[in-house]
Amino acid sequence: MEDTTHWKAIEALNIAVIQNLSVPNTEKNRRDAREVRDNWIFPLYSLDLGMERVPLAELQLARQRWLEREM
Repeated sequence: MEDTTHWKAIEALNIAVIQNLSVPNTEKNRRDAREVRDNWIFPLYSLDLGMERVPLAELQLARQRWLEREM
């Protein structure tokens, strides 16, 4: 990719990345995929889109902290 590369030149690569993601086929995910396809101007193939393993207790604590800030 060069500074002069037009985003359309990487669109097919980004679409391929989106299609290979292991996400449920829901309307929200389809909307998100369209948003990325239509507006993301950088190549996705270089990003690490793998799932990160996080202990459930850590997620619950983060959620609790967020809820406390919002109330």
